[in-house]
Amino acid sequence: MSTTTGTSTAEIGGGVTRTVRTMADGREIAYYDASPGHARTAVDRRVLDDAPTHTELRHDPLLDQWVVVAGHRQVRTFLPPTSECQLCPTRGDQLTEVAEPDYEVVVFENRFPSLTMATPDVPPPGDTRHGFGRCEVVCFTSDHSSALAQVDPERMRLVLEAWIDRDRILSAVPGVEYVFVFENRGVEIGVTLSHPHGQIYAYPFVPPRDQQMRAAARAHRELTGRSLYADVIAAEEADGSRIVHDGEHWIGFVPRAARWPFEIQLFTR
Repeated sequence: MSTTTGTSTAEIGGGVTRTVRTMADGREIAYYDASPGHARTAVDRRVLDDAPTHTELRHDPLLDQWVVVAGHRQVRTFLPPTSECQLCPTRGDQLTEVAEPDYEVVVFENRFPSLTMATPDVPPPGDTRHGFGRCEVVCFTSDHSSALAQVDPERMRLVLEAWIDRDRILSAVPGVEYVFVFENRGVEIGVTLSHPHGQIYAYPFVPPRDQQMRAAARAHRELTGRSLYADVIAAEEADGSRIVHDGEHWIGFVPRAARWPFEIQLFTR
């Protein structure tokens, strides 16, 4: 790893280079390039005020769950025109979140996060605590008109390498219990930027759905001695009618108890 002022560069394997820079307001931005030694040196020329980042975790006693409350996100950027997209590269005087004039895959801290690493000065009461964690934005391509489903296999591999690297880094942060990689698409689900991107959340707890899935897998193992997921795959293969993709390493199918009009589950073999 080589380090200069405000920059750290590392080869993370598979010929992928990660370059970490500092944005104008102190946030981190990491460039992922599918070529060794690729230099990223552009400086964020914007003048940014510190974004409000007061977040809370409030305990719901009826469900015994923690709920994230982040009112400052009401003022986040909302569906700007393409010419003002903050996820496109910086070109000329159009300054964006990405200082470089082009990029392959880039990950940076969300300017309006639901969770933040900042620690409050006063410890909160027991049923309310600081919204500790980290929220990152992942841009799959600099092409505003593209989509994750449209990138070529080499770019998809680079996206996967970035996801894996972020998972390793965030999982090692003390207090982080769960790293969630996801992509939202469409205004119906709440997307506020149309550029092809996803997000990564580092939670200070395991989400309830995943707690339930782990409990179900554990109970199935104790009852049958087998893997719940292997048994689900075997049942889908035996039926055959819902399989969408049947590959060497992955199988995809419409679940028998689907909860959505359109739903596909992917399982590794």
